[in-house]
Amino acid sequence: TPALPQVMLVESLRAWRAVRPLVRKDWAIGPGIKLLREAPQIGAWARQHGHELSVWTVNSEADLEFCLDQGVAAITTDRPAWLREQLGLQ
Repeated sequence: TPALPQVMLVESLRAWRAVRPLVRKDWAIGPGIKLLREAPQIGAWARQHGHELSVWTVNSEADLEFCLDQGVAAITTDRPAWLREQLGLQ
């Protein structure tokens, strides 16, 4: 069985402030796209502390570009075929 990384999903800045001290070194940080746009410091903190970003739910070109600019490692979308096309993974 492959080891899957743990992802700390975060829906709001208030929740982030509460769970940030609980994040283990090997966990990814999983903000929603709306939160990451509102609080890009979450992405900066994750990168600074060696955490990958796993963002949800990315369904627009603008949000995809934002994620790529932020160095996001994993993207959740409602449009997987569209995302694969955008990333040239057809």
